[in-house]
Amino acid sequence: MQTGISLQALAAEIERQETAKRDFVADTRKMIVSPIEARERQLGAGKDEDRVVSQNLVLDLDGVEGRFPFTTTMHEQVATKTGIPRPYYDRMREHAGDLLATNINHWLHRQPEQRMVRTLDARARALVSDKFRPLDHPEMLRAVLPVLREADVVVRSSQVTERRLYLQVTSRRLEGEVRRGDVVQFGLVIANSEIGMGALSVSEMMYRLVCLNGVILGSAVRKSHVGRKIADDGLGHEAVEFYADETRKADDRAFFLKLRDTVKGLLSDARLQAQLEKLRGAAERRITGDPVKVVEVTQKRLSLTDGERGDVLRHLIEGGDLSAWGLANAVTRLAHDASDYDRSVELERLGARVIELPQTEWRQLAEAA
Repeated sequence: MQTGISLQALAAEIERQETAKRDFVADTRKMIVSPIEARERQLGAGKDEDRVVSQNLVLDLDGVEGRFPFTTTMHEQVATKTGIPRPYYDRMREHAGDLLATNINHWLHRQPEQRMVRTLDARARALVSDKFRPLDHPEMLRAVLPVLREADVVVRSSQVTERRLYLQVTSRRLEGEVRRGDVVQFGLVIANSEIGMGALSVSEMMYRLVCLNGVILGSAVRKSHVGRKIADDGLGHEAVEFYADETRKADDRAFFLKLRDTVKGLLSDARLQAQLEKLRGAAERRITGDPVKVVEVTQKRLSLTDGERGDVLRHLIEGGDLSAWGLANAVTRLAHDASDYDRSVELERLGARVIELPQTEWRQLAEAA
């Protein structure tokens, strides 16, 4: 598990973002994409010329003042929306920005539809459906933080990335042993994306005290960002800024009240005992085949990289626990050293997939030779 940032820093950043966000709804024919370049002066060795150090795309919306450079996620979503294959998109982005902009504009205008553009800090961060339902970080935190304070939880990790917000907490009063001396604490992971990169979810988790690994179990709450179609009030003429109407606000209030009650209900002894039994069962499932082959099969099942496969094998051997529980912890141990926070959380979820394998599938994996 990666530590991330403090809860205070998370809250401060979400508060800052709340004032720096703007959403617009527009017909795609009213969107114009252009290339932009960043240059620096190169001096020395008889040279005095500009050198391109980076290039990007910028979005203009008819009727909206200002231009919005693309984020990484915006590039991904525009590639999907226009149907431009990613290898070709990335090649044009690196070597032919004008050609990429021409391609994007052609398909945005040839296949027109109403879309929402989400911006942050004057950058285009998402191109989502006009049915996208913003269930944003500030409202979510206002709903769950009072419940978490009442439950006296420990914040193990929190972070807000370009794609998602994460909050991982455990309760000191909800802990037990998988084996003698192997203590875990029970808690929750709350995750949300404001830009269409995943549902708002609350998942149960176990935090292993001996190694600080987290295992994220199945989602107890999962709410997709899909709602009513935004009314076409004059769209087709120019982009308009989006504000939630009273009906949408009422729907959101009702959902966040349910979310609060669900979080409160999950932090209970009954949930702890059910999940402990699952972990204890995993500790009894032995690896009987060649550990190298077992890890190779695990790599394929979990779509791990070659480097991650090697690290899983090393952690499995160092841990000396040839069981499903040991293999799961070898996978979640990767989260400490993951390249970014999003991947760290994904690896904690992948560890749970080892624990939750049906008996027949586990036997095939454990007997790999």
